[in-house]
Amino acid sequence: MKVSDFTNNLYFLLEETFESPARKDGNAYLDKETGWYPSLEKISAEEASRALIEAGTTIAGQLEHCRFYLDVLESYMLGQGKKVNWEDSWSVKAVSAEEWENLKTEFKTTYERIRDRFKSSQTWDEDRVGEALAILIHSAYHLGSIRQMMRLIG
Repeated sequence: MKVSDFTNNLYFLLEETFESPARKDGNAYLDKETGWYPSLEKISAEEASRALIEAGTTIAGQLEHCRFYLDVLESYMLGQGKKVNWEDSWSVKAVSAEEWENLKTEFKTTYERIRDRFKSSQTWDEDRVGEALAILIHSAYHLGSIRQMMRLIG
């Protein structure tokens, strides 16, 4: 397989999953503009802080977990991987309006930094491909969880 065949599809899917631009020629998901960015903009801090079941996660918690995950994967991409306490990634439960805006901004900044790191990567070995797929799959999984939570909260 040519590297460009893989990376072109990767960049398309990352863009669809995170940025979710409006496209005339279709998209990877069935519904348009359902990626992270447009989804998060529809959620208030109050909604993001609401657990659907007692002791359940919140949308804010899901977002912080994904931001944390992106940070950890980026450290591995940079060769700085270390033992991580994954419980820490679920520390956020409720957020104020300001904290919600800050969390969304941090998430976007982290994703965009990683996206740019992928786009500037000269080497696509087994590790880099695995990192890219892990980020895409993990992010899509939690996006699906948030979109389901949105249906119940809204």
